[in-house]
Amino acid sequence: MRSSIVFGAVATLAIVVNAWADQGFYGAPSVLPSYPQVPQYGYGGPVASQAPPQVPQYGYGGPAYQDFRQVGGQAQVPAPQPAVPQGKVPQAYPTSPAVPVNPAPAPASAYGTGVTGYGARPACDGAVDFSLYKRQRRAASHGWFVGASGLIMDYDADSHTRLSYDDSVGARYSVMDTKDASMQYSGGFEVRAGKYFNCGTCAVELLYWGIYPSSASRITTGNLRSYMDYQWVMNPTGSQNGNYYAVGSSAHRLQRDWQFHNVELNLMSFCMRGGGCDSCCQEPGGCLGHTPWWNPMCLIKSHCFRTTFGVGLRYFRFDDYLEFSASESGMSMPYIYDDERQLDHEIDIENNLYGVQLNGAIDYQLSCRLKFRAASKFGVYGNHVSQHQRISNTLGYFTYDGNDYNFWSNKTDLAFIGELDLGLNYQINCCWNVSIGYRGVAAAGVALAPNQLPQDVRDLSDVRYIETNNSLLLHGGYAGFECNF
Repeated sequence: MRSSIVFGAVATLAIVVNAWADQGFYGAPSVLPSYPQVPQYGYGGPVASQAPPQVPQYGYGGPAYQDFRQVGGQAQVPAPQPAVPQGKVPQAYPTSPAVPVNPAPAPASAYGTGVTGYGARPACDGAVDFSLYKRQRRAASHGWFVGASGLIMDYDADSHTRLSYDDSVGARYSVMDTKDASMQYSGGFEVRAGKYFNCGTCAVELLYWGIYPSSASRITTGNLRSYMDYQWVMNPTGSQNGNYYAVGSSAHRLQRDWQFHNVELNLMSFCMRGGGCDSCCQEPGGCLGHTPWWNPMCLIKSHCFRTTFGVGLRYFRFDDYLEFSASESGMSMPYIYDDERQLDHEIDIENNLYGVQLNGAIDYQLSCRLKFRAASKFGVYGNHVSQHQRISNTLGYFTYDGNDYNFWSNKTDLAFIGELDLGLNYQINCCWNVSIGYRGVAAAGVALAPNQLPQDVRDLSDVRYIETNNSLLLHGGYAGFECNF
């Protein structure tokens, strides 16, 4: 389990470092081309072979200026002519030859129609006619995106505890284990929303996903005895100790329940790898003239790589509930009563993980519309765990040493989460795409309910202690869609 988390961490770091080193945080801007050089003209003396021109008398005045000229797309201002005192004949000074007014075209960008290399949006560069942009904007993305997916996932844990054995066979062979009531593949959903910024080279994303499994249970019958000794706790009326229910019982029951919730806020940056990559979109600018073509909402040619890297905040909650029940002895029919005739030992664990993570992804374009995606996440977290452990029935709590057997405790420890995502994405157009894939989420440093069962119910320090040296794995499939608008 921990090796899978380490592998996920290494994969995430490899993707992030490779993308960052190659492209930087703001993509891959092109080099600005040089403008054409304008020839320089100096001043010279009068031409000796020519006679001075006949000019009328001039009064004293300020310097005269010629009109502005455009040379290579830039305004050129000629030097002023010196003033001529009254009664004097001015000399003929050579001037710069006239240059045709032909503004040079704006240089082309490596990644779009602008000069900065960040795409064709007027907010990023001025190379696109704004009126054309406004017409295209009605059909193009405004930079927002939303998505939803259905999830079906299974749960595996690295711990189990024996609960019961048949008294006629002996304690060597258990007849009930905490894994006998295990979570099956269960459904859930994921929703996400976000916005592209920095001319489409970056995005901020908020997402939530959750798994909502149904409860699992197992009932075992026979001449049963619990591995735990309950003789030291008394029932609510004080008439019987716990072994009256747990030893010689006709039925034992195990119930389990789980919950999984995940919230993330991620900051992402996109860049492109591979020579000869370009947009497959037919609209100007690669994707309706609005967004650079390495943005995920745009189509690109096959055999190109798009990389994503970023950082984020994550909250992960995992709840694990366990209840062991034993009916009173001497009953002719095995039955769980859910009343005063049984003992219920309950353990309720809540893990709350808060932390930061690194994100990395590689998209390989199989065709203009179909791509393969491999993504990973790894984070370090503080896990605040709370535990509620109690022994009771419908009449109230059992007691030990005159006090209710009802204990709360909490603990904060270090935890890790690694995630791997493999899937296919089909781009319907520049606004809609659908995806399907496999996801695995592994966590280490969590508390599991089976590991909190005490060896001795009298050891209250052991009852209150929370064991967090456990790990879990959630894995399964997903299918969903995303819309850019």
